[in-house]
Amino acid sequence: MFSFQYCPNRTSRVLEVEIDPLQRGPGMWDANCKIYEQSDGRRLLLGPTLALRDIPALSEQECLDEAEIRIADEIENDRWFKL
Repeated sequence: MFSFQYCPNRTSRVLEVEIDPLQRGPGMWDANCKIYEQSDGRRLLLGPTLALRDIPALSEQECLDEAEIRIADEIENDRWFKL
């Protein structure tokens, strides 16, 4: 499990994104992603789990890098959940 903080461009919110990568075969990965926000001292899950499929990568780190790019795109374009 890997996590990072993400600040969407049009808000001052700080989101925590968790990525759980899974290697399906040589050079091919999937990743299940969850996004959280701290509110009133509690950690709230925002939206459903995002399943990223068919990530071409030679290593887990490459998978995580590509997943971060895809996640940012999903958030910025309101495709995963509405900010």
